Amino acid sequence: MSFVQSTFEEWQGEGRFDVIYAAQSFHWVAEELRYKKTHELLRDQGTLALFWNSIKDDTDFSRAENEIWVKHFGEKMRGSYSELFEQEGLLELNSFRQSSCFEDVEYLQFPHRIEYTREQYLGLQGTYSDNAKMKSSCRKALFEDIEGLIDAMGGAIAVPYTAILFIGRKA
Repeated sequence: MSFVQSTFEEWQGEGRFDVIYAAQSFHWVAEELRYKKTHELLRDQGTLALFWNSIKDDTDFSRAENEIWVKHFGEKMRGSYSELFEQEGLLELNSFRQSSCFEDVEYLQFPHRIEYTREQYLGLQGTYSDNAKMKSSCRKALFEDIEGLIDAMGGAIAVPYTAILFIGRKA
């Protein structure tokens, strides 16, 4: 087994693969290449597996966190991840199915929860581009309020997710 670090669009690899997978990233691949190039790179009967993690954002914590965003920015944070993923995910699933490059395309869901301490949750939040691009003074004030919220909820939170898998076989 070998690994290559490159953008999918630039890579001119040799050989064929039994499986190609992408986790939280396939939507960044140039739309005109997504299915065509993976199809070309797969062996006959090869599999394309696409993974995403969707946050269930209708919890007490997420509603309170949104109130903090409104306090700081005058609007809700990022909209609803659940609704956004449902809309964008269904568009991607339809593209997968309609590409004519793959067959037996399945849509599978795997609900799970992750427990975060205050430090773990804020560390994760710091990786999100909208938070990373924020002025450091704004991010510091926002994160201080989120810290207070997590402390008020016992110092840790459980975030419900659904792991999503779209999987199809080369046509």
